[in-house]
Amino acid sequence: MNSLPRILIVAATEIELAPLRQCLQHRTDIDFAVTGVGVLQTTYNLTRRLAAQHYQWAVCVGIAGSFVPHLQAGDVTLVHTERLDDLSNSQYMQGFEGAFARGLTDANQPPFVNETLLCAYTTAVNKKLRLVETQSLTVSLLAQNAAQAQERHSFYGTAIETMEGAAFFYVCSLQNLPFVELRSISNRVGVADKAQWNVPLALERLAVAAHKLVEALHKL
Repeated sequence: MNSLPRILIVAATEIELAPLRQCLQHRTDIDFAVTGVGVLQTTYNLTRRLAAQHYQWAVCVGIAGSFVPHLQAGDVTLVHTERLDDLSNSQYMQGFEGAFARGLTDANQPPFVNETLLCAYTTAVNKKLRLVETQSLTVSLLAQNAAQAQERHSFYGTAIETMEGAAFFYVCSLQNLPFVELRSISNRVGVADKAQWNVPLALERLAVAAHKLVEALHKL
């Protein structure tokens, strides 16, 4: 009987998941799922998957953009917090106020803590991985230029930008499922020209780090 914890590894796209799926395809304790790009698809598909199968851990892997110069292409980070731009006090957008600011949504309604989603497992996991821990901003539309990237970074202070992380945090938190999110940097936020992104390097480093993460989870 398999005594290893059952792990679900998810990514927004098959491109992000494929290198890890290939190196772990022989593992019977690991399942893989492509949840789709963005908050809506991730929320629905992850919830549906968790309703059909019980897991001890959920892992989100993917590439991300960096707001900060010390995170370069190929650097892999362990995400400690997620903010959701669609709900937050987006006053940098010409005075627009999100649902939190208008009082339409309680900034501390679980699992939110002061508008922020937290991962309670980052510290324990990172004792074995020793990766950079980051704060992430989940957006529906990636920053289109350097000016917009600077506005978001100045307002939120997050280090990276993703399109699914907050949904992953939200669902796993409400399901009381231990989880971690691993992101590999492919580009600077605000660089719209994908020719300047280094996706192959990001995916290569992501697969290596995710493999180590799986082994770490088995020892917790």
